[in-house]
Amino acid sequence: MNTQQHSSTVVPQESSTELYIHYRAATEQAILSEPIVLLGGWGFSRSVWGAFLERLNTFCHLYTLDLPGFGENRHFPQNIHCLMQQLPERAVYVGWSLGGMIATQLAHYYPQRVSRLVTLASNARFVACDQWPTAMESQVFDGFFRKVSESPQAAIHTFQGLVAQGSRQARQTLRTLKGSVLDDHTEELNGGFNGQLSGQLQDGLRWLFTLDNRQPLASLQMPSLLFFGSGDQLVPIEAVSAIQRLNHNADVHVLPSNHALHVDAETEVLEQIREFLSQGRYSFHKQAVASSFSRAAETYDEVAELQQHVGTQLMARFCSRIGEAPDSLPAMDLPVMDLPVMDLGCGTGFFIPPLCSIPEVSNVIGVDLAEGMLRYARERYTKEYADDDRVTNLVQNASWLTGDAEQLPLSNACLGGVFSSLAIQWCANVDQLFGELNRVMAHGAIGALATLGPSTLWELRQAWLDVDDYTHVNRFIEKESLFSSVSRHFDIEALEAHTHTLYYPNLRELSRALKSVGAHNVNGGKPAGLMGKDRLKKLENAYELLRTPSGLPLTYEIYELQIVKPPKR
Repeated sequence: MNTQQHSSTVVPQESSTELYIHYRAATEQAILSEPIVLLGGWGFSRSVWGAFLERLNTFCHLYTLDLPGFGENRHFPQNIHCLMQQLPERAVYVGWSLGGMIATQLAHYYPQRVSRLVTLASNARFVACDQWPTAMESQVFDGFFRKVSESPQAAIHTFQGLVAQGSRQARQTLRTLKGSVLDDHTEELNGGFNGQLSGQLQDGLRWLFTLDNRQPLASLQMPSLLFFGSGDQLVPIEAVSAIQRLNHNADVHVLPSNHALHVDAETEVLEQIREFLSQGRYSFHKQAVASSFSRAAETYDEVAELQQHVGTQLMARFCSRIGEAPDSLPAMDLPVMDLPVMDLGCGTGFFIPPLCSIPEVSNVIGVDLAEGMLRYARERYTKEYADDDRVTNLVQNASWLTGDAEQLPLSNACLGGVFSSLAIQWCANVDQLFGELNRVMAHGAIGALATLGPSTLWELRQAWLDVDDYTHVNRFIEKESLFSSVSRHFDIEALEAHTHTLYYPNLRELSRALKSVGAHNVNGGKPAGLMGKDRLKKLENAYELLRTPSGLPLTYEIYELQIVKPPKR
């Protein structure tokens, strides 16, 4: 297997040729747990995405690749089924031109693996036929095909010009595109290997000619966003209404652009994609988190050493804070504390009795996304502690509520305080989370929260790098990003960071502990299939290099946060 820096090479399952795929983690907070797979156009390498890719990468995890038949994948078969065998288990697909047509095929044949589809300048058919006249005329396509055979370099230059035409920024677009045409074929273009190059380009044109997406477009099952350029010289504008007739549910946008929408209308396309991905983006991620923790409910408290340690420290801070206030606020024993306190991400309810025991707290609401956790908590305090009057009396004023932290089922200004220990790291949009907390907290209400930082599980992440380049370890927010989001909605009294390291005798026990608390990976971009003995052995060997006299280390970076909602001004 060949490996490259910043890339992952997946072992083929149906093809004897390797497919080279390059992974890039989001450079800032990802708005989506699933990755995006970017598929470019005919005659261009993966570098065609340029600045568009860099900006998209700030809020999305990305996979890029040269299309089969081009660049470093020039020997990979032009077959969508072989291709899908080696792509992420589930992803959003963004394709330009031929790449968009291929993405549509993948969405049609593998709907369970394509969560959303975005195409740029992709027709239902590239070449016209009697049933689809709104495409390139067949004689024009045939002439271009011959030109590729005779002079591939001249054909590529002609094609570049067609892509750039139709915009007031055509020259700028052309300059941008020139640097991304078949980067890996430079030697062939300059060295005279035109026969080999023209053969590869012709194979790509045959693929383009044969693809027919009329039925796939009509039967798309996932949310779809389709972009077209009003000045596109390769996809007639008349094709837009024809495609809309095929699928009334697709979100179609026509922009004043040429064929290279990602270059000519870069900002508008990015804004529309971000909005599109934000619509319902939490469903897969949140369902995975809820299911994971629900399954772990019965074993959680037995192995939640870290969670209980951090929560106990946080509880001490919360208790000491009540009755105190900064100079600008009234004492917290005033009416605001007559309002309930919420334990956000209460899990098994471990901290409900301590919260209920605080004299200033009248009512406690335990909120969790995982119904399995809440069910266990209810049964625990109604059955397990049925004969313990002290506990029963404490929790009689507690209530339980299934809810999403980013969409709390609570009324405005109804809370006097919020306690949350190691729960909010599972939220997809931290800014929305704190906006929602601001909505439900009364003026003067306080909050004590603990979450995880990006150095969490760094040993496990490092060990996986010796195995492959997939995302196996959850990513958590940077301190600066957390501060920025919180400060938009609250006064920050304290934001402290520290680390806590646990030790395990072997990788099996370490993995079991993570799974028992529901804290295994819920990110997108994981490879399909099981671990396998070889991969497990590689992981074990890599982790053994980090062994200390105390055992295999697993470090958590903890952020402890104290906030207050300022009084009305």
